[in-house]
Amino acid sequence: MLARAHAQSPGALELAPQLKGRRDVDAALATCALEYAQQTEQDHAELVARLGANAG
Repeated sequence: MLARAHAQSPGALELAPQLKGRRDVDAALATCALEYAQQTEQDHAELVARLGANAG
């Protein structure tokens, strides 16, 4: 379920707040992508930790 949620592309209405009225859309999208990647890494680390805790 988590992988499926991460695979969904954001729509314009979901992306607009990330841009915050900025004219430098490329920089705003890069920042959004970096934040998303960091969150994905955190989510994965938590998943691995929980799976490891349940393995024993």
